[in-house]
Amino acid sequence: MERTLPKNYQTVYQALRDAGPGQHLNAAELCLRLGTRAAHISQTTVYRALDRLVALGMIEAVHAPQARHVAYEITAPSHAHFHCRVCGALRDIPCPATALAQVPDLANLLVERTVVLFEGCCPACRVENV
Repeated sequence: MERTLPKNYQTVYQALRDAGPGQHLNAAELCLRLGTRAAHISQTTVYRALDRLVALGMIEAVHAPQARHVAYEITAPSHAHFHCRVCGALRDIPCPATALAQVPDLANLLVERTVVLFEGCCPACRVENV
């Protein structure tokens, strides 16, 4: 699937892959990471690439209600996210799909996508705010 993407979109996808598992980048951070190796790629192209990659299921967009920006990550096995409302940190929380399948009210529904987001205060911010 990656080969059918325009070269600029492949570059954006590769930058997300290079960030590594569990890394969540917003569009501005991604533009910075592209830096000199892809200075020819405009911010508009980065946003278009991100939209297309999400639509293709190659990456996920993480929308935390209190976050300043949408974060993007490579599509990974089932997991949840924790968003610190103080510092804005976003981290992966292991959450197997089988655990979510145990929710009784979902028994007769066709679930196409599951998004679990915990929001609160991370350990570092809790210490600072005591």
